[in-house]
Amino acid sequence: MPAVKIDNLSSRIPREELKSMLADILEAHTDAYGISLAARGELDAVIVGADAIYKGMLVNKVGTYALSAAAEKSGVEFTAVLTTDKVFPEDIELSEEEIMQFHDPKEITEKAKVINLYFEMVEIRG
Repeated sequence: MPAVKIDNLSSRIPREELKSMLADILEAHTDAYGISLAARGELDAVIVGADAIYKGMLVNKVGTYALSAAAEKSGVEFTAVLTTDKVFPEDIELSEEEIMQFHDPKEITEKAKVINLYFEMVEIRG
């Protein structure tokens, strides 16, 4: 059986919980490192969790779009995994602010103008 290596790239998911479950095969990196690996084609696949599916779009943490674009550019499979309760019914209407969740810039700093965005939407392909 070939060796399996899993890279946890999340900055907002309980990394320690994953480490305890997958201690022998998990490496943790910054989100940006995953984008770089995907862009260079150094991954066999990219698997992300998802916060929601809305109107045929994947809603997930900021950085997911760049990761999916880098994977697509390099021919690396990109897959999102989620439970069915995260799929919004088609008749639900939400504003961009409700979907993307702009948060208080003071969570980051009070010394500069900041856009504190939690989520972004990624087109679902194939």
